Amino acid sequence: MSGSFGKSRSKSDQSSQQASNPLNPEEVAQYFGQLDELSGGRLGSFAKTGTKAATAEEIQALGGLGATRRLEAEQARGGALDRIVADPSLTFAQRQRSSQLSDRDYSDRLYAIAKETEAAKTGLAQENAKLTREDMAILAQIFFGGKGQVSSGSSRGTSSGRSLDLAGKI
Repeated sequence: MSGSFGKSRSKSDQSSQQASNPLNPEEVAQYFGQLDELSGGRLGSFAKTGTKAATAEEIQALGGLGATRRLEAEQARGGALDRIVADPSLTFAQRQRSSQLSDRDYSDRLYAIAKETEAAKTGLAQENAKLTREDMAILAQIFFGGKGQVSSGSSRGTSSGRSLDLAGKI
């Protein structure tokens, strides 16, 4: 008689644990204190007083708004005037008219640059003034209100099996 039959047994055991808890105010204060120390006290000072909003002149001095474009316009005007004066085929009246047109073009360029500079200064000044003391109070609440968290986890698993094949033993 030919046939097979068998017996199999398997066992599996698994477990998993995870935990999460918010930082307490002391832990957050310690973290903030370390950041303040690393910044030479500037972070704490900023959190208490904020920053002084820069004036439009300070913003322009920092970024040089329009300075490069003004220089390019001046150089272009100087080059155009040099070419006008150096052209022997132009009459006196033509030279004067060409100089007038060059001056008008230069004035129009400077006007456009001035308008763009004013718009940029206004935009930068508005952007610079966005962070208020109220914003800093919200940040302080986040830092000192225990909103951070610590997470930990572990996992363990075992498996074993056994098989018995009695086929061909009979």
